[in-house]
Amino acid sequence: MRNTRLLVAALVSFGVLVAAGCGGSSVVPPSSVAVVNGEQISRSAVDELLVQAKASYKQQTPPQTFPEAGTPEYQDLQKQAATYLVRQAEYRQQAKELGITVTSAEIDTAIAGIVKTYFSGDRKKFEAALRQQGLTVAQYTKDIEPNQLVVTKLTAAITKDVTVSDADAKAYYEKNKGTAAYTTPESRTMRHILVALDSKGKPVEPSAGTIDFAKTKELADKLYAQLQAGADFATLEKKYSLDTGTNQQGGTLTITKGQTVPEYEKVAFALKTGTISKPVYSKDYGYFIIKPVSDLKPAVTKPFAAVEKSIKSTLLSQRKNDALSAWTKKLEQTYKGKVKYADGYAPPVTSTSSTTTTG
Repeated sequence: MRNTRLLVAALVSFGVLVAAGCGGSSVVPPSSVAVVNGEQISRSAVDELLVQAKASYKQQTPPQTFPEAGTPEYQDLQKQAATYLVRQAEYRQQAKELGITVTSAEIDTAIAGIVKTYFSGDRKKFEAALRQQGLTVAQYTKDIEPNQLVVTKLTAAITKDVTVSDADAKAYYEKNKGTAAYTTPESRTMRHILVALDSKGKPVEPSAGTIDFAKTKELADKLYAQLQAGADFATLEKKYSLDTGTNQQGGTLTITKGQTVPEYEKVAFALKTGTISKPVYSKDYGYFIIKPVSDLKPAVTKPFAAVEKSIKSTLLSQRKNDALSAWTKKLEQTYKGKVKYADGYAPPVTSTSSTTTTG
């Protein structure tokens, strides 16, 4: 984790930072760092987040040094904390407009679920983990968990009408069924001998020096002639081939169409099984002598029924993200001019928050 980044679940839930316009600090009371549509964000709330951030630095491996107060790094953390609290206020206000509420029973249920899932039902371990993060149970119950529930409920409300029809899934399948996600290309098991010589007639790895293609072709032709005369392919492969990844298996490997060099692939998929090719030139590797040892295994496309569920899940996730992105853009306009930051707490101008100005 970068030292100047606060890990805030609510922001991660939406995946974006909502831009918020800000104005002069004259309207922000001394005890506050921002005002969001009339709602004050206290300096003490920022301080609490910084205490949590400092605790998180100690938990890193290795532990990180928390920035000194007054340094640019510390001021950056202050701005991040203020921006986060502004976002929380915006979400709460929008939730209220939508009639979204969070009850104490829901908070208790959510915390019980966390204790069960992450701490094996041990409440003391949960409380200890909070202390390590600079939190008390009261703080978590009062602020963090309710805000996360608000985000969860907002997300559900914003995306409740997002659907994916059978026709949508089928259209996506037809458009993408030829891709690697749904189709396994043709494949074939091969043997090959790869040779490459330098100008002195010595074997050379293609990446280690210049290949003398005339001398290499001479050797390849010699080996091809021996194979035509009945020489054992595996024996010659072990003695001459530079492809050490396959030479202990007699040059055997399974190749998939589209994943080998074009010169090799063109010959490998055209030869009859058991036929030995004439030397095949490759400008990158030297010369190959190729022998298919299996018939072509045809390409296999997964049927729509087998992938329909995953396609619908993918499309639904994409469309929900699109809906959330559209909502955050609308929210940016809603709060334009309604957020005021105290001097030194306004977030920097970015491509995603072009309406933000230094207060």
